[in-house]
Amino acid sequence: MSTARYMFAAMLICLSACSQKQTDALDSPIDGGTESAWSVRDTMPAPAPLGVVFGSSFGECSGYCWHEFTLHKWGIVGVRKAGPLENAQKPDQTIWARLAPEQISLLLAELDTMELGAPYEAIGCGDCKDGGACWLRVERPERTKVLSYECVGGAGHLHSLVEHLWRLDPSPPENVSGLLMPGLPRWE
Repeated sequence: MSTARYMFAAMLICLSACSQKQTDALDSPIDGGTESAWSVRDTMPAPAPLGVVFGSSFGECSGYCWHEFTLHKWGIVGVRKAGPLENAQKPDQTIWARLAPEQISLLLAELDTMELGAPYEAIGCGDCKDGGACWLRVERPERTKVLSYECVGGAGHLHSLVEHLWRLDPSPPENVSGLLMPGLPRWE
């Protein structure tokens, strides 16, 4: 075989090895990334957190028992995790959805003008009787609120805010494992 053929074969091997599909950093809200004009509709935009996180956890549960949602300038990202006995069979999953800018603006205006109370607060006994443990973390300019509460018992004086946030949950119904249309939220 001539030198030119060896060089050509080596170049083909390098091209096939170098062009293997890499995971897109945009697929994970944790890894970060930047949105580009080339992003497809079902690629999650770059993280741009607004300082509002809420979630729930149930100790006596099978399957995905831990859910946390983070608001971003462009929408909402949810992460769900299985309990410790099942996390080897059920990997962490991420879901996301775009929200209308007006919806985010109204929510932030409500949040930034309402009385949040003491910076750290616990209401009830989260997950004591498997009423679930819920939480809300707000870190806005010059405002901090960390609230933990029993999911079944409610969030007390922040009930309306928490209800508003939970209505943003982009999760499909439990009987739908994935949605086929691009750009729509889905658990993987």
